[in-house]
Amino acid sequence: ALDRDSFNQLSKLDHFDGQHWTQINGPGVKTEALRATAQELHVFGDGVFHLSGTTWVAETVPGPATWLEYSDVGNDIFLVGNDYTTTPSTPRLAKRQAGTWSAIPAPATQTVCGIAALSANDIWVTGQDRDPNTFVYQATISHWDGATWTITKPANVTSACAIIANAGEIWVAGTGNGSILRRATNGTWTTLNGAALGDIRALVVDATGAVWASGDNGVIMHR
Repeated sequence: ALDRDSFNQLSKLDHFDGQHWTQINGPGVKTEALRATAQELHVFGDGVFHLSGTTWVAETVPGPATWLEYSDVGNDIFLVGNDYTTTPSTPRLAKRQAGTWSAIPAPATQTVCGIAALSANDIWVTGQDRDPNTFVYQATISHWDGATWTITKPANVTSACAIIANAGEIWVAGTGNGSILRRATNGTWTTLNGAALGDIRALVVDATGAVWASGDNGVIMHR
């Protein structure tokens, strides 16, 4: 569990061992995501940190960037974020393999915010562009095949961040009209109506392979 202050800094973490809760200090930086396994604990945001005993250790990651989300492939970690020190911001991707971080080419979109990696040569990234003339926002879904990025812009979806891979399909939650877009195995996008949720913020796959979506107003949808 995360305990953030008003500046989105991770001040405390709460851990439950099945019987008791214990609390430790956070790294004290803006934090966007937490990754916990049986072997290690990472936080991502303005930097990447792992917990060594009770001490947070900064890892060297190509950047600069505010890291927003991650995806695991075996023992490798894939990260997505943006460098907000530039105008406009610059998308960043990174990969950790055997304990070392390296940069990955980013798609030619204005921002990125979600990632689902199936392998080093099969990566899906969500993001957003804004038209400089109309100021209208447009969601982007980008696919990396190991050599090039292919960018899709789904109609009537202003932003898409939540993304998961499930049984050979890619699911993306879009905001603006509450739609969910599903990529079938033949590459065709099918739009599913999720308007009852308002803006959809998160997707998860359970142990049975079912997809759950959560949105505004505390609503949860199951498929």
